[in-house]
Amino acid sequence: MTIFRVRNCFVQKFQERDGKPIKAAAKEAEADNEDNQTRVRRVLEDGKFYICEDQNVNYGLLNADGTARPNQWVEQSREAVDFQVLSTKPNFYVLVDEAHRSQYGFLAAFMRASLPNARFIAFTGTPLFKEDKNTLNAFMGKGGSGDYIDTYRLDEAVADGATLPIKYQEGMTDLTVDPELDTAFGDVFGQEDEARQKQLKQALLKKRRTAQDRIDENAQHLVPHFLTSVKAKGFKGLLVCDGRDMTVRYKDTLDAIMAERTKAGQDTFESRVVISLGGITENKTGVNEAQAA
Repeated sequence: MTIFRVRNCFVQKFQERDGKPIKAAAKEAEADNEDNQTRVRRVLEDGKFYICEDQNVNYGLLNADGTARPNQWVEQSREAVDFQVLSTKPNFYVLVDEAHRSQYGFLAAFMRASLPNARFIAFTGTPLFKEDKNTLNAFMGKGGSGDYIDTYRLDEAVADGATLPIKYQEGMTDLTVDPELDTAFGDVFGQEDEARQKQLKQALLKKRRTAQDRIDENAQHLVPHFLTSVKAKGFKGLLVCDGRDMTVRYKDTLDAIMAERTKAGQDTFESRVVISLGGITENKTGVNEAQAA
């Protein structure tokens, strides 16, 4: 029996030693993002894998009312990816850590095609149950029978003394929608299908989360709470943001509040930014293509 704890990139490197380098496998698939003029798709058709590069022909174009035209993607190129089977042995066991993250797309299929008879064992603390990302289905097949090999729940870890209890204190600022905005949305996008309307609303909500007035509201709530409930007890805090742009805006806002409190002789704190560059790509630098131009 052979046990491997591997990453997809290692399998890709093995593939490249004896065969044609798979340039396409290094590219990250991209969502239907209105900020990008091009995107990369990974496609499985008739058992074969392809990397497709698309162009948004409506990029930068506006409707008569000034709203952006919906994305219209046109395929520009397609590259077939030929997998090399590394081993057909049935006694390979592949241990996949953080298995909820990367086992639904192209690279996961890439690794399974390289080791077609291997047994894949998943480790995760947060399995997903989404329609397009289901951790159990990824390892047992859709509709497959069976259950987890073993589970270790948080309450068990606390009882064992392996971790401390987690306590939650809700502190949310109101996020309300102006009825007039909802009506205006229906007037402009009411002709779109339900899926497209949902996509647009999610995009609007994301922009709302990064709006400066929204960040100001959250920061005004966060500062006194941190000073009285966290710093006062000798602890530190962690503010998790959705993307680099939001991170920088929160940092600037907190610095401005601290400057005002310093002038007023009030208690302050120091904040620092940590940004992971592990998954950075040409389209994930914090600046979209329109801004870069």
